[in-house]
Amino acid sequence: MSNSWPDLLYKLTRNGKVEKAAIVDQHGHVIVSSRGFNVTKEDLNSVRSAFYGCHSTLMKVKVHGQLYTCFRHSTPTDTVVGQAGDDILVIHRTEGLSVVGLGHAGTPGSCLFEITKFATEIQEKRKNSRFK
Repeated sequence: MSNSWPDLLYKLTRNGKVEKAAIVDQHGHVIVSSRGFNVTKEDLNSVRSAFYGCHSTLMKVKVHGQLYTCFRHSTPTDTVVGQAGDDILVIHRTEGLSVVGLGHAGTPGSCLFEITKFATEIQEKRKNSRFK
């Protein structure tokens, strides 16, 4: 894996399962994002609320101007998955960062799998090489 954030993000989006993505640090700062994928402060507040809010099974999360109907996917609650029409939103939180990605329901493969695998790889890389 390369040691630059843009190269890492390219690795996630190059096969088309994830169309756009952003890597966000624990303080809510966007480290890197795909071209044209503008994640705003309001988007990040919505994402944070999805993880830390006292929601029932379903919640609404607004990202990149789109409102997604979401649910927590895993235990512990480190993944939120949502849908708006044919657009799929996946947010995977690891220690110190989150990966926010968009895919399309008609695309072969799983953007959920790609994003969770990618976030885990970055977490391991950061632990092993102090990649920040």
